[in-house]
Amino acid sequence: MKTRAKNSGARLATKVVGSKVGSVAATGGGGSPTGLQFMSSAVLTQEETKIAKALAHAYVASPLQLPLAGLLEAFTSATEPALDRIRVGFDGSQTVYEWGAWRQRVNQNPYQYYLRQQQPDTPVIVHGIDPAFASQATRWGRVVLSLTALEYSSRFGGCFHLRLTPEEDYGIELVGDASGGVSRIYVDLKKWLVHVWVQPTKQLFNQPVTVGSLRVYTELEVTEYEVYEQPPGGGFAPHPSPAPDAVASLLSTAATDAHARLLLLARFALGYAHEHEISSFDSVSDSVEEIFLSDGICAFQTRTKTPHVQVRMKASYLGTGSLEGPFDDDAELTAEPWLILRDPQNVISSVSKTKYIGSGSSTGFLTFDYLSLDEAARVKEVTAFASWTEDDPVSDDSGSSNGFVFIMSFDRAQLEADANANNLGQIGSILYGLMEDSFEDWLSYAVEIEFILVKL
Repeated sequence: MKTRAKNSGARLATKVVGSKVGSVAATGGGGSPTGLQFMSSAVLTQEETKIAKALAHAYVASPLQLPLAGLLEAFTSATEPALDRIRVGFDGSQTVYEWGAWRQRVNQNPYQYYLRQQQPDTPVIVHGIDPAFASQATRWGRVVLSLTALEYSSRFGGCFHLRLTPEEDYGIELVGDASGGVSRIYVDLKKWLVHVWVQPTKQLFNQPVTVGSLRVYTELEVTEYEVYEQPPGGGFAPHPSPAPDAVASLLSTAATDAHARLLLLARFALGYAHEHEISSFDSVSDSVEEIFLSDGICAFQTRTKTPHVQVRMKASYLGTGSLEGPFDDDAELTAEPWLILRDPQNVISSVSKTKYIGSGSSTGFLTFDYLSLDEAARVKEVTAFASWTEDDPVSDDSGSSNGFVFIMSFDRAQLEADANANNLGQIGSILYGLMEDSFEDWLSYAVEIEFILVKL
């Protein structure tokens, strides 16, 4: 008995007449909760069905013959493997990636910049139904997907669209609870695809990324499936009346599960776009300013970074004598460090910060400014103050250190040479100062100032 997705966008039913396309979507990323939704289109007319079939045929034809805009030019290079050499296997709770001819490529930059770890090439070998499948909780069975397209799309405001196609029908793809959890249902997906939509941001290209920083949407598009039950004698038989809600719930759970399994492909998409659109981009020396994405269109606006000297300071408030700390455990202390950089006649930078630290004793390192190399070359004197205020129920207290004064200078030519060689990082040694409060003998101040060569 065949069942198809009903064109309501919210329910599934059996014996639906007509051609319909439905999908279950799982969305997530950016640390936000995963949400589920159903999506479906209107019934296709006979003429629209012909067009849809023609387009579907075109997508799997040789891209060298394609007039369609929107496909990446992945297959036009004889040196690049076809995308469908990348396969993903679901085997119960296990997920296996087979990179095939892509293995050497994905283990080098720019792909490694996004994948962040070396990728083994584990062959995807899946045969038949897992013997424990029938007794397991809601889950995928044994499935092999191949990556058949990576396109640019206007969806979600602009994204990379990866399409995965099941390679073979291994019988039953999904198992879950029937209505009320009294029995099990088994779903054989007949016509289905998995879509992964990746929303890129410029931060993903400008700094190392983690899975949590990606915004990814995953859709399980199901056009046709069959629902089975397991009779007392074993084996599988067509389910006489599967509950629509139970099937919908199972497909939603499957979409959510597939989302977590396919996040590595989302990272792969970033490396793929990097290689094909901004191949000379160097995240140390260059910066992505904007990304323009629409159907068949992808453009990056980049600029060359310029070297700067980052100025950071930490202020600490220390107890002296037999006291463990300068303030009570219930103190409401706010630090107010102030840093001034001067040449012999002028102030180059003067920045104060306000940092609540409660009963703590240190602000930690705070960034006070970024100086151009020309500005840094003018610095001859650094003065620091470690002021503080305490919110006291009886009477607010406050205090400040005398000024810590450091005489110093930068070698501009050396800074420029280091920047050109991407020899970035801390410049020289940390400036360190310690002094007792002029009026409170139980309190001492410490400051630490560091300068870091960076590119912005």
